[in-house]
Amino acid sequence: MTPQNKEILDQSGFTYMSDGTVELTSIAQKLFGQWQSFLQSFFIEYDPQIYKPSLFIDKKNLEKSHYLEHFPQQLLKVNGETSLESFITPAGCLHLYPNFANKILDNTQKTLLFAQCGRFENGQYNFPFRLASFSMTEFIVLGTEKILSELRNKITENLIAELLSLKFNVTQVAATDAFFLAENKGAQLLQKMKGLKIELVAEIEDEKIALVSINNHESYFGDAFKIRTSDDQSANSFCVAFGVERLVAYSLLTWGIDHSTWPNQFKYV
Repeated sequence: MTPQNKEILDQSGFTYMSDGTVELTSIAQKLFGQWQSFLQSFFIEYDPQIYKPSLFIDKKNLEKSHYLEHFPQQLLKVNGETSLESFITPAGCLHLYPNFANKILDNTQKTLLFAQCGRFENGQYNFPFRLASFSMTEFIVLGTEKILSELRNKITENLIAELLSLKFNVTQVAATDAFFLAENKGAQLLQKMKGLKIELVAEIEDEKIALVSINNHESYFGDAFKIRTSDDQSANSFCVAFGVERLVAYSLLTWGIDHSTWPNQFKYV
């Protein structure tokens, strides 16, 4: 990161800590709240349930979803006197699927989730865009493949338009990093061929930053948790995920410190 950009973040109250986390004060803290409000307003038309899960997630959940099997290197274990093995939540949506386990969905289920997450990332954190602890906002949908496909396409188009209006020069790309399948080359190739993970990326300091991740799980979690639709098919799911601190950092580096010049949606007194 250039000294100039580091100074912008410092002056805005976006402060890096030695443990790979950040503290937000002043402008950065206010912008964080504005982004959460913005995302809630964007998804409100879909009438989602609001869900704020625990910071901790138990081992059984991670086993059921196969996250423990596929991504053990990402997990941060909680040490303490407890009868359950717990970990820091690596992805907020993993809390949601057990709520629908062994159920038949009468209609499409939509949830807007606000979670605090943590990942080890092999200890290789990259300030300000890859942190040990971060706030994740996710819009998660469960239902039939046809309805979800149409909804996912609509949301993707609308998000691109919104971000462009905020002066974020985003492009849509097919991501190659694993997100629910294993990290072996075969799984990653299958994911890319099927276009299961789409990212809206923007560039800063010659680095491409994913600002939004749109993840098509197909029937993966429906199969894992035995969630069925009313036509007796395994439920499909997808999620749209945002790292809020990442949005805050990118906004500050794109718009600068003088909030009077920011896009109208984010101006404040």
